[in-house]
Amino acid sequence: LEKKKNCEKLIVIDGANIGFYNNRPDKGNKISIHQINMVANFYINIGFDILIILHNRHLKYNKLTNKEEKILNTLKKKNFLYLTPNKFNDDLYWLYSTIYLSQFISVKLVTNDKLRDHIFLIILNQITIYDDNIINYFIDHYIINYDFDNYNNFLPLYSKDFTYSIQHVHDNDCNLNWILPIKNKNNEINLYKINCI
Repeated sequence: LEKKKNCEKLIVIDGANIGFYNNRPDKGNKISIHQINMVANFYINIGFDILIILHNRHLKYNKLTNKEEKILNTLKKKNFLYLTPNKFNDDLYWLYSTIYLSQFISVKLVTNDKLRDHIFLIILNQITIYDDNIINYFIDHYIINYDFDNYNNFLPLYSKDFTYSIQHVHDNDCNLNWILPIKNKNNEINLYKINCI
């Protein structure tokens, strides 16, 4: 991470989330090194430095081809890939990397993980005062969700300048109102305001 602090802009990549997208291991599928490499190259080609976080077990228990081994070795040599150790949750590594490095440089995290496990862990362990706004802010401002099209091309879904989270606001008369963003059948966002007097 100390080496990455000097980057101009960085993309942290949740390697397992990308590699297992549409490749469910419970159905006998193995991790797709091709998908991870495609996402890495997408961001490298537009001028980002990258950091792929991947648990080492995903490589240890999958038979990789020579081409896949070569891709991984290249990523390691360029300091783009970090393999997390046994008995540690790799999610904590990409979360920490994103939060820590955001103090110094512009950082985004590519994942479709909804962070539910971590949100519930924070609440249950009462590590800090739970504030839904902090979690929503992180999701809305730091995470890039993605998809792959029918031709297996990577499609980043960039965050907007506004949040889709439910918000409570006070009006000028100090009344509490709720703003509810709801998608309609055309996938457009409609905002509904509920007055709580």
